[in-house]
Amino acid sequence: MANLTKQMLKLAGFDARLCWIGTKHIAYNYSIPSLSVDNHMICVVIKDGKRYFLDGTEKFNSFKEYADRIQGKEVMIEDGEKFIIDKIPTYDALSNKEIYNVNYTIENETLKGKVDKEFFGESRTSFLYTYNSIKNDKKEEAIKYYISSGDKNYNVSNISTSDLSNRDANVKISYDVAINNHVSSFGDEIYIDLDYDKEYKFLDFSERKEDILLNYKAFDDIKITLQIPTGYTVKKLPENVNIKSKDYEISMNFEVKNNSILYHKVFNFKNGIIKKNDFELSKKDFETIKKLYAEQIVLSK
Repeated sequence: MANLTKQMLKLAGFDARLCWIGTKHIAYNYSIPSLSVDNHMICVVIKDGKRYFLDGTEKFNSFKEYADRIQGKEVMIEDGEKFIIDKIPTYDALSNKEIYNVNYTIENETLKGKVDKEFFGESRTSFLYTYNSIKNDKKEEAIKYYISSGDKNYNVSNISTSDLSNRDANVKISYDVAINNHVSSFGDEIYIDLDYDKEYKFLDFSERKEDILLNYKAFDDIKITLQIPTGYTVKKLPENVNIKSKDYEISMNFEVKNNSILYHKVFNFKNGIIKKNDFELSKKDFETIKKLYAEQIVLSK
């Protein structure tokens, strides 16, 4: 693909060159004279003194966007009998953000509401890659499964999306949802499990021996609003959580405002990795998060 990209660009009159690069699976750089330094090839266009890297294997990256697996990595560019060593630009986690806005009401022990999601950067690319690998007659079914994770208690309808064939636009998904078994009434009290997705609950440090490497630097910004039913007040909210470490920053905060409960979660995995040397602290942090996930909101009449 690198060779084909280069030749087509040269025919179009551009200064295009082959590049050798090692993805993040390889720990070495070009200071080491070894064939083990690189495992991938891309192409570069040099125009007006600027270098634009093109990876033919990345089908859903926009121009001047680079996959996380090569960001910050050294690249060797052909230059006649010589060569040029450069680095692929890097981006922070915010460039890969996922934004969720959820608005719920309670109807007969069912959480009902509207969900709006937007994906940027690597989160958009990852979604588009998966979606476009599915056969056309299965795409609608696949989106429903993606949204609900196959949970029969999570009923989705009225799905609308942005143009999922356009790799240059952010992905947007909106839908209506009705969630069963997340609201229970006992006497004058209502118990609510407001957090359906429970992001990153899968992280387990109990037997892990090596660093945890995420697919990319992730930034999730989730806002959930629950309208308090008429005649009820808030009796109990989970305690807020605010965590900062070298590798991540996490905040999970509850607030009562204008007869609604506002639940705002932000997960910022700044480096896309959790180091094994920090596992003891990380284990405590994610135990705190899982404890919050297990708590319920209590409303009283």
